[in-house]
Amino acid sequence: MKTANKKTWAILLLSTVLVSACTTTNANLAGKVSYLDNIKNTFASGEKALAEQDYEEAIAFFELIRNQYPYSKYAALSDLRLADAYFVQEKWLEAADAYDFFLRFHPLHEECAHAWIQMGMSYYNLRPNNYFFLPARSTKDQTAANQAIAAFDSFLKDFTEHEKVAEINKLRIELRSGLAEREMEVAEFYAKRKKWP
Repeated sequence: MKTANKKTWAILLLSTVLVSACTTTNANLAGKVSYLDNIKNTFASGEKALAEQDYEEAIAFFELIRNQYPYSKYAALSDLRLADAYFVQEKWLEAADAYDFFLRFHPLHEECAHAWIQMGMSYYNLRPNNYFFLPARSTKDQTAANQAIAAFDSFLKDFTEHEKVAEINKLRIELRSGLAEREMEVAEFYAKRKKWP
């Protein structure tokens, strides 16, 4: 009796699995959206929203992919597009953090050059403004300038043949000149007070 029950359960389980598989196949053949198609469509909706400058909706789509499909190739691209969405809104700190996240979790991705440049530009834009009626930029905190240089250095080290190398080198020289100006002002401050060390 026990053997007959086991056989009955095995047949019942097998038939359930087969019916389920046939239903899934028929659903896909009938035009229903598959798992991969769903991810692609969600990503395409995010790209469209980003192109149409509907940044909140774009961010929502990209975060949805990150959270629901973290192991798909679209998760990495969503991390990058999320950073791009912050960048075009001039949310420099959020953009820099998002590019950093992308680079830490996807260090071999084909879009790493773009991420390094954009992270550097985010920090470049985070520097204090230089208005004639306020103290000079060189007298203010230089953390953002140092972080921009670090990002640009990483880009220049890994992408020596990239089309934007000359442009990034010019920005790096500008930033280093600003830091040198700051050091000269500090040196003159102490020299006037005869604090030579």
